[in-house]
Amino acid sequence: MFENKTILITGGATRLGKGLALLFAKNNAKTIIIHYNTNIDSAYELQIDLHELGCHSIIIQCDFNKPETIEKMFNDLYTKVSQIDILINNAAIFEKSRLDNSSVASLNRIMNVNIISPIMCIQYASKVMTNSLVVNISDSTVNTLPVNFAGHAIAKSTLLTMTDLAVKTYSPNIRINTIIAGLIMKSDFDTQWDALIKKTPLKKSGSVEDIFNTIQYLSNTTYVTGATINVDGGISI
Repeated sequence: MFENKTILITGGATRLGKGLALLFAKNNAKTIIIHYNTNIDSAYELQIDLHELGCHSIIIQCDFNKPETIEKMFNDLYTKVSQIDILINNAAIFEKSRLDNSSVASLNRIMNVNIISPIMCIQYASKVMTNSLVVNISDSTVNTLPVNFAGHAIAKSTLLTMTDLAVKTYSPNIRINTIIAGLIMKSDFDTQWDALIKKTPLKKSGSVEDIFNTIQYLSNTTYVTGATINVDGGISI
């Protein structure tokens, strides 16, 4: 399926990014580029796992809270790869940010990582993308609008608009779509996980495989761009 494909996953060393990397490797990806910020041990552990699966991997570090450093990250990457077939903008931070008490520093951090960095990653990756795919990972906060995570919801909502504008900018060479992920992997912030599952029409959480299968569909279907696909068990309804 992904033979001869080079895939870049931002935020790829842990959680969803790691799970996707392993599934790409199991489906014969040629090269997986793992971006990380601080989780260096996790990145190298993942590289070992990918090697055992017979997949070549490259590890790159960049602090997306400093998006001006992304150009250097890609300039270094250009010396190692000549083509990126799939870019998955997965890196994100999730922190409390109410509109009535958020600090400028917090909002800047959220916007830098969750929206400005994906914009810059597409800009620089596009230089080595031909007939390629970008998948932006958003989440169900764009529909549930949690007041305590307003900054995050605003950034992830903006990602949807960015996808539409990117389609108009980079077509026909690059197809760009968004996946809105629902309850996929529980985190320390998910204090209402069980309650949210009860509110989900399918009454269950999703899996990394659900996200991977959607990416696989988008990779196979070359007439889809600018799409927003909910993989959320119906919680957005």
